[in-house]
Amino acid sequence: MKLFTNRLEERLRLEEGSPGRVVNLDPGILSLSSLIMATAKNFAHRIPLRNGIYAHLEYTFTRSGPKELEWTYPDFRQEEYKSFFFQARRLLLVS
Repeated sequence: MKLFTNRLEERLRLEEGSPGRVVNLDPGILSLSSLIMATAKNFAHRIPLRNGIYAHLEYTFTRSGPKELEWTYPDFRQEEYKSFFFQARRLLLVS
């Protein structure tokens, strides 16, 4: 999926004639215990999946909300992101 979103990001960039990315599409998995995102950037704490794609643990969840990790991306540290994913996680609890 991440390889597909990378190609889509590039296609949209070219269509817009932009020197940089115009949209950032990051697939992930939301579970009751964590949010894991796919990334093409390797670091020691990331788990290799396939074809240069890695699993990046963004949050773990507690009853009180998402728990940031030392490597949580700055965007995901914003309250809007944390609130969104905590609310989405609550939907998993009732399904």
